[in-house]
This record gives sequence, C-alpha cells and structure tokens, in this order.
Amino acid sequence: MRKVILTAGICIASLFGAQAQQVTGKNDPATSSVPGNKNEMVAKFITQITSACHLSTDQASEAKPMVEEFITSRMANKQKYGTDKASLKTANQASTETLNTKMKPILQADQMQLLVGFEKQQAAKREAAEQKASK
Repeated sequence: MRKVILTAGICIASLFGAQAQQVTGKNDPATSSVPGNKNEMVAKFITQITSACHLSTDQASEAKPMVEEFITSRMANKQKYGTDKASLKTANQASTETLNTKMKPILQADQMQLLVGFEKQQAAKREAAEQKASK
C-alpha cells in the first residue's frame, strides 16, 4: 500500500512540475533565454557581420533594421516551409539576396565581398550541421 501511495505522489508531483513549465513559458522561443529569441538572433548576427566585414559603429546601426527584417523573414520562412527543405532553402536564399541588396548602399565594395563570403561560410556550416544531424 505504501508503494502505491508513494508512486501516486511521485506521479502527481511530476504532473505539477510539467504544468509549471507550460505556465511560465519555458518552452516558448519568444520569451526564453535560449538562442532563438529574435532580439538575441539579431544582436548575434550584427556582432558576427561587424567583425567579419569590419563595420563601423554607424554602419552597424544602419544595418540593424535590415538584419531585423532578415531574421524575421527567415523565421517566417521556417514556419511556412518547415517540412519542405527545398522550398525553405529557396526562400532563405531570396531573403539573403534581399539583405545583400539593402546592405549594398551602406557597405564599401570590399565589405560587401566580405559579407558574401561570410554568408557562404555560414551556409556551409549549416549544411554540415544538417548532414551530421541526419546521420
């Protein structure tokens, strides 16, 4: 009898724990501190392109709204084409081209080449990670 009561108590306690996670939103990417939060993604991308392309502070501040739009676009692409890899890749390439077009007026020619190289490097990293995950 004691074992049954103890087992029931453990089950009830674990249910309350699961309920608490759902209520506080720990699994919600919009509110969690896990990478995936749009603002964190924007800040990370700005930091990455600032160091990769040697952007000035003014260039980085001008680029921020463009990067926000880019990140929003990629997140929307992921929701829309989540299961269709080919369509997702095509939509993300279009988003990248749009970002490059918008960034071109604020970057110098050598910085633009560095940005394109950085984007290719990131794409290669993503593909390598996908191949590793699929094995």
